Amino acid sequence: MQSVIKKSALAALILSASPAFAGPFLGAALDRTSTEFKDIKDGTGYSVLGGYQTESETFPLFVEASYYDSGKLKLKDSGGLAFSYTGPQIFVGGALKVGESFIWLKGGYYSFDGKTSVPGDSVSESINGLSLGIGFDWMVSKELGLRLGIETPMKVDSAPGLTQAEVDSVGGTKKDKQLSVIQLGLVWRPTFGAK
Repeated sequence: MQSVIKKSALAALILSASPAFAGPFLGAALDRTSTEFKDIKDGTGYSVLGGYQTESETFPLFVEASYYDSGKLKLKDSGGLAFSYTGPQIFVGGALKVGESFIWLKGGYYSFDGKTSVPGDSVSESINGLSLGIGFDWMVSKELGLRLGIETPMKVDSAPGLTQAEVDSVGGTKKDKQLSVIQLGLVWRPTFGAK
């Protein structure tokens, strides 16, 4: 009898320590993208995302996939020369639950199509690397929240599709720099907060 009681207590302890449930989330955001080069104007684009998050009392974990479009980052006084980046990212991360809202931190991998364009022509190349993110989801209801986030794709080619010699010929600079992406959008968590 004691053995049955001990096993039942152990099972109850394991269940109480496990996530109560898990669920998906979807989101979309307007993005403001900037580079470390002061002569390149910020781009305005968007991102859409989806993921799956475990539910726990304090520290849920999640996986997230997104599609990112930087919009055009224009070089000042260049006659229309611009750079853009589009493509998927995938992240894993963790969150700190604050009431029904979440402070989150994530890390992952991007695979972008980087493009350098002038009116009437463009060149592109594939760029990939590590990406980091931090942000806050303020849940205004059980399912719908406002998302403010910052993502940093690292070592992004500042002149994709162009060789160093081509950039040197016009007195430019070609280096790997990080992008800074500020996101403001909505997130929908259809099962989170369910009792």
